[in-house]
Amino acid sequence: MKGQNPFPLWGETPQSIIGRNKEIDIFNSYLNAVSSGRTVLLLSRGGPGSGKTLLFRRLRRSSIKEGFASPYIKIEKGESLPDVVNKLHQETIGFLESREGERGARPGKYSPAISALRKRSVSTFEGLVKAVSLDVGKTLSGTIFFIDDFDNMRKSDEAFFKLLSIARKSKFQIGFMLSSTRDFGRQDPAIRRFTLNPFTEHEVRELVDKALGKGPPKMGEQCLKSIYLDTGGNPRLVKTACWMLYERLKETDKIITKGHYLAALPALTSMLGREWFGPMYSRTPEAERKILKTLAKEGTYMHISDVAARMGKSLGPTTALAKRLLDRGQIVKIERGAYSVFSRLYGRYILSMN
Repeated sequence: MKGQNPFPLWGETPQSIIGRNKEIDIFNSYLNAVSSGRTVLLLSRGGPGSGKTLLFRRLRRSSIKEGFASPYIKIEKGESLPDVVNKLHQETIGFLESREGERGARPGKYSPAISALRKRSVSTFEGLVKAVSLDVGKTLSGTIFFIDDFDNMRKSDEAFFKLLSIARKSKFQIGFMLSSTRDFGRQDPAIRRFTLNPFTEHEVRELVDKALGKGPPKMGEQCLKSIYLDTGGNPRLVKTACWMLYERLKETDKIITKGHYLAALPALTSMLGREWFGPMYSRTPEAERKILKTLAKEGTYMHISDVAARMGKSLGPTTALAKRLLDRGQIVKIERGAYSVFSRLYGRYILSMN
C-alpha cells in the first residue's frame, strides 16, 4: 500500500531544508556575532517558491533555542516604515510575554522591562533598537528581528539603508534577519547575505529518497529527471509535482514512472495556474508579459539584446523591464545579460495564455 502522502505541501518535514546547511551555518555564526555585541544585518534572498519562509521558521527556532528574543513579522504589500516598526514593537512585547508566561508568570503580571517597553512610543528603527536595548537589556542573549518579505515594504530601499546605518555603528546585541525576492545594497562588512538557489538534481533526488524511504513505491530515474527539468529545481514546484504524482498513484504501483508524470502534467499545470501562476501573471504589466512570452516561446535562455530585437523594442527599456521581472523572481539570470523564465512549467502556463 502506498500509505500517506510523504510530500506535504505545507509545514516542515525532514526534507524541508535539504541543501540549506550552508545557510544554517552562516546564521549560527551570525548569532555568535550578535551575542558578542555586534549588530549585523542578514539578508536571505530567493525567488518565489525558493523556501524563504520555511528556512526563516527553522532559523527562528535556532535563535529561540540559543536564548534570543525572536519576534517575527511578515510584511504585506505597501506597508510603511512606521507600520513595520509598530508590528516589530508589538511582536517583541508579545514574544517576551509569552516567554514569561511559559516560566509561570501570571497574565498581566510581567517584568518591569516588559512594562517599560509597553509604555514606549516607537516609530523608527533607531527608536526600536534603543527601546529594546534599554528595556530588555541583558536578560537574554540578544534580540533577532525576523522580517519576512522585506521587499513588500513601501520605500524598501530607503528602509534597508536605515537598517544598514544602524548595523554599521550600533554595538547592541540586536540583529535584523530579512527575507526578500530581490537583493538590496552593495557589498558591505555589516551585511551578511545568502541566496536560496534552486535545488540541484542531486538535491531533488535526496528529497525524493528521504520522503519515499525504502519504498515501495520508488521513483524512476526518468521521472525524477523530468520533474527536475520542468521545475528548474524550484523547491515549491518540486514538492508540488511530487505531491500530485503520489496522490494519483494506484495502491499497486511500485515505481513512479515518467508515464505517471506525463499523465499528471495537465492536472499539475491546472493546479499551479489556479493557485500560483495565474495570480502572479495577472499582476504583471503587459509590457513585461511580452518579455515573458518571448522567453517562453524560445524555451531556453536568451540574451536581452536578442529579446529586444525579437520584440522590435529598444534595448534600454527592455533591459529595465527585464530587471523588474528578475527582482520579482519571474525570470532568472543564466549568465551576464541572459535570462530565462524561472521554470518550464511557468513557461507553459505563459504560452497557454496567448
